[in-house]
Amino acid sequence: MKSPSVEIGVQLTDVFTQSLCSELIVEIVKFIIYQKQLIPFPLDHLKLCIARRKSIEDTRIDQTSSRDNQTGSTYLVEKHLKKTVDSLDLLDSMFKSIISEIESCDSNDLKEVLLVLGATILSPQNVFRIKIPQIEKLHSDKYHPPRKQLFNVLRSLVGTSNFADLMCKEISSKNLFIFLKLNASYCVKSSHLLPKENFSLPLRAQESIINILTSDGSSADCCCSGIKIFNDSNVETSPARAGSDNSATTLDISNESLTSWYQFKSPFVGFKDEKVNGVSIVNLWMKS
Repeated sequence: MKSPSVEIGVQLTDVFTQSLCSELIVEIVKFIIYQKQLIPFPLDHLKLCIARRKSIEDTRIDQTSSRDNQTGSTYLVEKHLKKTVDSLDLLDSMFKSIISEIESCDSNDLKEVLLVLGATILSPQNVFRIKIPQIEKLHSDKYHPPRKQLFNVLRSLVGTSNFADLMCKEISSKNLFIFLKLNASYCVKSSHLLPKENFSLPLRAQESIINILTSDGSSADCCCSGIKIFNDSNVETSPARAGSDNSATTLDISNESLTSWYQFKSPFVGFKDEKVNGVSIVNLWMKS
């Protein structure tokens, strides 16, 4: 029996710019994979550890000698490090592809980002749906810095009790599958994305829906790059913004026949921290 969906409305107080959309998706993915224990430490911490390890290797005088005298524990550390680097490189390529598509598509082309956690897409344990509103392409990041909005979004997620409880539930699989839902007329640019014909959302998984809500007045009377930007609702009301209050943006009005799903070729495969002589293997990256 399917568990009831957890639905969260995240209200933005500024314009939903192209950069905010990109950074928001990346930060939500980073947040979920850490909270669901697909990675043992926050992503930024792991990247910092890898950078420090590379810096140490660059300063070694005789790397050949050190590798020739590897012990069993050193081999395990090196193997774990390589696996981590490969996994994070794959995740980075996914992020770059998503950002590239956001930069290329029109304001209403990207409808949803779907994250499926499970052994396969046919046997998921958790599904996270990020509903994307209209992207305001004409606005400048100089006047609409995304950092404050990112903080508000993550605070909303953490502050929602049902969502926080879901994050605490451990899952057995460490696989993450990422999908993009786009207008059928849009032609994807990334070779990492494959069309997923006749795709339907998994029914048996625990579903969470993250609705990004925008205010009709957020872009009014805004000047970016010396150009006056008026709210589109003053001219023509978008279906996603129709209504007298912000709750209207939570409506899923997309016609499935006019949209297409795309899946990344390879899933992100998470990993655990391991112990070598009682010490975290990540901490041993700097010593091997």
